[in-house]
Amino acid sequence: DAGLHESWDYGKSYNRLNNIPIGQFYGIGVDMEVPYNVYGGMQDNHSWMGPSATRHWLGILADDWKQVGFGDGMYQQPAPNSSILYNATQNGNIIRVDRKTGNMQGLKPFPADPDEKYRFDWVTPLMISKQSPKRIYLGGNRLFISNDGGLSWDRTKDLTTATNRDSLLIMGVSGADIKISRNDGTSSYGEIISIAESPLWHKILWVGTDDGNVQVSRDGGNHWKETSENIFGLPSYSYVSRVLASQRGRGSAYVTFDRHREGDWNPYVYRTDDYGQTWIKLTKGLPSGSVNVILEHPDNSEVLFLGTEHALFVSVNSGEKWVKFNSNLPTTLYDDMIIHPRDKDLVVGTHGRSFWVLDDMTPLAEWSESLDKPVHVYSIRPTTLFHYWKDTSYRGQEEW
Repeated sequence: DAGLHESWDYGKSYNRLNNIPIGQFYGIGVDMEVPYNVYGGMQDNHSWMGPSATRHWLGILADDWKQVGFGDGMYQQPAPNSSILYNATQNGNIIRVDRKTGNMQGLKPFPADPDEKYRFDWVTPLMISKQSPKRIYLGGNRLFISNDGGLSWDRTKDLTTATNRDSLLIMGVSGADIKISRNDGTSSYGEIISIAESPLWHKILWVGTDDGNVQVSRDGGNHWKETSENIFGLPSYSYVSRVLASQRGRGSAYVTFDRHREGDWNPYVYRTDDYGQTWIKLTKGLPSGSVNVILEHPDNSEVLFLGTEHALFVSVNSGEKWVKFNSNLPTTLYDDMIIHPRDKDLVVGTHGRSFWVLDDMTPLAEWSESLDKPVHVYSIRPTTLFHYWKDTSYRGQEEW
């Protein structure tokens, strides 16, 4: 968690090698500044923001990064056209941060009934609506919805199976029979892991849970339908790693599952076009390895990106076939990714190799329609010319 240190005196003193890209990011975000900033929550090392480009002749340096949160950093959601950042830490703690003033305000919802306890996953999902920037979604055992930037919350019913984890077996032993350090170091069980709002209609919502539910609502969260039972061949209680509402149609969505906890390393990727009544499996070209995240190109719904335990994959035919990105990307766990809405860069957060930015995915969005043309001129995005600038000669930054 704390990176790499070296000692030249048998451990009496250490030098921290703080410019090696080995960060462990859970969730990432971007803003609309020029150049845009990248935000990320790190395992055991707080939450950070940094520029996607600088004018310094050495590029992006360690002191370009600013801490914006504490604890184990999780999802980071900068509010559009604002200095406000919604910052999540472990187990449902959400903080509203004003990046200009440094003011912080806790927003975590608590039950009115003292006998009720909400359950939140270690990596609690947090999302700002793309259609209403004051609307925020937070996942626990219920879906919490705020329409005033987190100052107040509405809640849905419990969207999990509400299974008592002490009734489950771990290596053949019931949780209730464990006498020492029961549930020590683990999250509670029966929680929302992923949230999606349809880009076509904000009242269509999807959630996926750690105990296998894939729920959909068509009325903003008032009524829900559980759909995982319609996925042929999927074992019960499969951990939902991501749900994604698609631009293909109001009833379209993708869902991925991670079953490595059950010793199952097969990839699980599915799509529905009828609100979960039927699902088709989309794993052609994928090797063994759990799937963590799926993303759709905002300009072409046929172009998909998939992050797994080992690599990044792309599809140009709505997931019918996947191919591995063979650039200089590392072999590592891909936890989260986003396409910048203006610059169309693909920003990925990994759990072990920090951030990576792949410039301008517009050609991929246009590529499928240009296959049969002898010549195709791809769209050119507006850009900013950066002249090198050096306000200091050296900053004491080591190079490795």
